[in-house]
Amino acid sequence: MSSSGPTRFSGPRLGKSGTHPAAVMLDQSILKPIERAIREFGIDFDALIDPLLVESPQAGKRDLPLAGYFLLLERIAQATGDEALGLTERPLLPGALHLALSQVVQAGSLEQAMRNMARSFNLLHGGNYNHVIIRDGCLIYEIDNEGFPYPFELSERDECVLMECILVLMHFLFVCVASERLESLLVRVRTKRTLKRPSAVDNQLSFWSVPVGGKSPRFSLHYDYAAAFLPVVLRHDTMPGPNSIYGLAAEFVIDRYDSFRPVESFTAKVLTLLRRCMLSEHETASALGVSTRTLRRRLVYEQSSFRGVCTHALNERACDLLVNKKAVEEVAEELGYADARSFRRAFLRWNGVTPAAYKKSPKQVK
Repeated sequence: MSSSGPTRFSGPRLGKSGTHPAAVMLDQSILKPIERAIREFGIDFDALIDPLLVESPQAGKRDLPLAGYFLLLERIAQATGDEALGLTERPLLPGALHLALSQVVQAGSLEQAMRNMARSFNLLHGGNYNHVIIRDGCLIYEIDNEGFPYPFELSERDECVLMECILVLMHFLFVCVASERLESLLVRVRTKRTLKRPSAVDNQLSFWSVPVGGKSPRFSLHYDYAAAFLPVVLRHDTMPGPNSIYGLAAEFVIDRYDSFRPVESFTAKVLTLLRRCMLSEHETASALGVSTRTLRRRLVYEQSSFRGVCTHALNERACDLLVNKKAVEEVAEELGYADARSFRRAFLRWNGVTPAAYKKSPKQVK
């Protein structure tokens, strides 16, 4: 470490409205080792990442927002069956993060919950990488990645990007455990990266609104010691679903930046599910790994609703069946209507024509 001490910046500068910048962009260097790792699974990386990229201020370039990064991790975990994304020599089976989080439910305080979680992650990764420390009036969660079992060599920059994103994920998990009260008790973040002047930081570190120290020997989150005594509010019935941690971390990032639209449409996700099988709102939320409340909130954010998406899916199915010469009575029964009359009224309301008229001339409905 330099004898002049760690360099620091104080997080993103606030705009006129007092809010954070519109979006936090990821240091794109980490994408190359991630792509290299998942290609070992025979997966098309471009197909996973392309829908998550946004236009860059630089002409002809597209960037990945920090929220998009976590959605990318969700896609990779689903595609590979490895929550470690192929970036460690010890694959994490689906639900590993959920299992680690489940170890905190019975803890009496946030400090104990952190210690339980650190032990779980150390067991999962086969080393003593996570530590909880009380020092200088702070409750500190520290990650030492020295000797971590990466499957191939990463550059110092890539290691920093990877670990800085993990700090965001860990902070999100601790907020899940102890509620949003924890946000006001975060006092600083530390990284191994050598930091430049504050205005030059335009990567994942701009997520933080507290001072960030550079040139640190380890990566860490520092909370006021009062955080140690926060009660654990997480319960078994409110825990995130086994495959939803990364997606909820993306939502956590999105919620901080009100002017940033979600990088992946929940409306599209719901529609995809309902095209396969008509589900209830609760069943759909469970399939997406979120609560019913979160599902409703995300759909409202996208100026949509579950009822509206259901109607769209039903209408698509009805049109397909009618085009394939199904009788109106058969379509009504397949879509779950009590009788053909009820279905005719609904179809007329949706499309402005009757099912019989549509069968004769499908092109009249756009």
